[in-house]
Amino acid sequence: MSLLPSISMMLASLIGPAAGDQDSLPSSSLITSSADEKMQKMAPQGTFLGLDHDLSGCLTEGVVVFWARERIQAKLADLIQFCRNTQSLPPGIASKIYGIANFFEQGVWGRVGAGGLAAIKERQYSRGTTLTDSIRSCFEVLEAIMSVRPQRTVDVFPASCQRFCVASDAALEIPQQGSGGFLIVWLDVPERREAFVANIPSALYSLWLPGDRKIAQLELMMVLYGLLSRPADFRNRRGIWFIDNVAALMCLIRGRSDNPDLERIANMIHIALFSLRCWCFWEWIPSKSSWSDSISRLGIHDPWSLNNCFDLFEAHFPLFLWSLPLRALILFFEYL
Repeated sequence: MSLLPSISMMLASLIGPAAGDQDSLPSSSLITSSADEKMQKMAPQGTFLGLDHDLSGCLTEGVVVFWARERIQAKLADLIQFCRNTQSLPPGIASKIYGIANFFEQGVWGRVGAGGLAAIKERQYSRGTTLTDSIRSCFEVLEAIMSVRPQRTVDVFPASCQRFCVASDAALEIPQQGSGGFLIVWLDVPERREAFVANIPSALYSLWLPGDRKIAQLELMMVLYGLLSRPADFRNRRGIWFIDNVAALMCLIRGRSDNPDLERIANMIHIALFSLRCWCFWEWIPSKSSWSDSISRLGIHDPWSLNNCFDLFEAHFPLFLWSLPLRALILFFEYL
């Protein structure tokens, strides 16, 4: 039985047909033919294409919950343990782990499971077998995800929650002397408007790989600065976030990047969003149309935010967060 008919029939059985309306009953034509061993009896919980789905919260919470089936988790854990026992990771095993992890990601909240696997990906195409520290870190990421279980949720009905609108930007005219800021509109009653100027210490650049072109990193960092500045306000909200840097935007959407610094920042952002249960729609905006362009360059002297009734604040990033593992990051953001 396909997942869509299963959801439709489940909702119909919970709601019930209208009086005298025989057409509202699930049609047998919705059921696709399949082998007997693959058929499942209709139930609130089930498995389809390797993902467990839970429909029991459809009417009470308005969501369907997904998670990777137990057999996939067990296979992934067994492969990791095999590598630890043999102190090696051959390319063939790396391909298996990376393939399972990519499928496993389909049942994970947002893009939490997308990043942090670069070392395993690279091992697929190399001749080495040594179990490096980078590969061990990848294993720890996968094990943390399986332990924390950040389940993917899909809304059945429109979510009833507060909203926000953010625009962030950064500028880097001189190497290691960047600036940045962001503007937040809290769509409450009454509406609140807040402007933030990022405090970017020189020590931040030392966390990244050597190089002068770090504008994409700074653009992504503004999102992290924003979530750290008002975690209580972002919690359980949904909104739109405008960014004018395509590299940063694509990294957020995909949850991964060939650049390890960008991937790390994006991974931290998605971990923060999961911990705060905050959903963002990432939107590209031309630089000349970005209403955060001025504050990213002029800082506290930005006239646009002042003229449009934004309250001004300073934003900070605790450098110790950069080295925290996934599980610790989740606990940190949940505590905020």
